[in-house]
Amino acid sequence: MQSVFSWVDFSERDKNQMHEIINSLSKSNTRDELGIAPIRDSLSNLMFPGTTTIQTRIKYMLFVPWLYKIIEKEKLADQSAVERIRELEVELIKTLSETHSDEKGIIGERAGGTISRTPADIYWTGLREWGILKVDFSRRDFHDLLKIYYKSSSEDLLLENDYNLDELALFKNEIQLWDPSLINIPDDFPEKANLYLNQEQANYLKEKIKKNCHHTVLSEIIDLPSDNVDFVWEHKYINQLDEKLFNQIKYAHFFADIIFGAHLLYNLMLAQKDENTNNELEEKYLKSINVWKVDIKDQKKDLKAWDLEKFWLIVGVNDIKLKSFIKNWYDIILNERYLDEIENNSYARKLIAQREKLIKGNRARLFNQTYLEKWGGASSASKLDFRWNIANNFIRDINLALWGDEINA
Repeated sequence: MQSVFSWVDFSERDKNQMHEIINSLSKSNTRDELGIAPIRDSLSNLMFPGTTTIQTRIKYMLFVPWLYKIIEKEKLADQSAVERIRELEVELIKTLSETHSDEKGIIGERAGGTISRTPADIYWTGLREWGILKVDFSRRDFHDLLKIYYKSSSEDLLLENDYNLDELALFKNEIQLWDPSLINIPDDFPEKANLYLNQEQANYLKEKIKKNCHHTVLSEIIDLPSDNVDFVWEHKYINQLDEKLFNQIKYAHFFADIIFGAHLLYNLMLAQKDENTNNELEEKYLKSINVWKVDIKDQKKDLKAWDLEKFWLIVGVNDIKLKSFIKNWYDIILNERYLDEIENNSYARKLIAQREKLIKGNRARLFNQTYLEKWGGASSASKLDFRWNIANNFIRDINLALWGDEINA
C-alpha cells in the first residue's frame, strides 16, 4: 500500500536543533567549542519545553497558527501554501516594525523580505509541544497534508491519487490540525498586530503550558511571583518547586558553573596563542577566571556532594567521551591546588586542548592558525542559562497581561 504522506529524513526537532547550531555560529559568545551541547540542550528541554534560543516573544505562538488559518481559508496547499505563508509573514514583519519601532523581539525586522528563518520555522516545534499544533508533521509535510485536508471526501482525492480509501476516510474523520480552543484570529490580522497579549490570550497560552508541559520548571514557575534575574537558579521562589524540579535547576546550576570555567580557560588559551590579541583581552580572561574561582570555592561543599551518576540519568547523555571530559574537569576544579593555579595548570590546559581537537578536528583553533585568526575574541564565553531568558520573557508577557495593565491586543 502506498503511503499517504512523504516523510523527510530529519524530524522538525532535528532541523530546529541544526538551525540553532547554525544560528549560534554567528554569535561569538554562544558557540559550542567544547561539545557540551547534548547536556545543555537536554536540560533546556527538560526545564523549558517548546523553547529555542532563537525565539523572542510568546505571541508568535498565536501569530503562526493565525497565519495558517488564513492559508486554510484560502484553501492553499503545497507550493502555493509555502509562497503565501511567506508573503503573510513578511507582511507581519512590516506591521510589527511599524507598531513597535522601539520594541525588541520582532523576528525579521532587519531582514524583511529576505528573512531566512521565519516565525513559523522558529516556533513550529514549540507549537506542537504546547498542544496548539495537533499533528506531528514537519512544515513541508504539513503543506502536503493540507491538500488532503481540503478534500470534501476521500473519493475526491482518489480521482487524482492512488491512495487507500479506508486510510483517507479515517484521516478525514479523526484529524485536527489545530487546537479546537485556539483563540480566534482577529478580523484585521495581519494588517494590524502587536506583541502584547490580552487577558484571554494570556490565559489560553498559560493553560496550554500547564496542560501540555505538565510538571516542568516552565509550567510550575509560571505560577510563582515574577523575578527578573539572569539565571533560573537565582529566582527567589524556586524553593517552592518540588524536589524533582528543584534538582533539575540545581544540577543545571552546577553544570553551568563548572563548564563556565572550562570555556574561560579555553578563551584565555586562545588569547595567549593569538599573536594579534592585545594584552587587555588576556587580562580580561584572567580576571574572569579569578572571579570564577571564588564562586567555585564558595560552593565547593555543594559541588563535592554532586551526584554525577544521577546527573547523567537526568540529562540522558551516554556519550562516554563527553562524560569523561566533564568528570576530569570536575575532578580538576575540586582539587584546591589545581584550582588555585588553573590558568597555568598543564593538565587542565591539555584537557581543554584535547577536547577541542576531538570536537573540531582540523578546525581546532588551538592547533590551526587559520581558524585561530577567525576567533574574534570570544567563543562560548558566556555562562549557560538553558533558555531561561527566553522562558522568562514568555512568562513576563503572560504576567503583564494577567496582572499588569491590560493592553488591548
